[in-house]
Amino acid sequence: MDEHLGIFRQLHEELPDLDVEQVNKTGPNSVEFVLVSGQTGHKIKGSFTLEAQPPHRFTGLGFEPVAAK
Repeated sequence: MDEHLGIFRQLHEELPDLDVEQVNKTGPNSVEFVLVSGQTGHKIKGSFTLEAQPPHRFTGLGFEPVAAK
């Protein structure tokens, strides 16, 4: 749980300065994306899935840090 909270805090702090670096469709209603902070260079990978039928609710939403290379 502490790791998830840390990721959320990092995302929140860098939110005004995040750019979309990459987006990949992983299924008919799901995508993965990479956000990068112009301020620190940190990268965060996110993913989400939407229900196929309206009102298209999120059925999955996740974030994880991307290890520096």
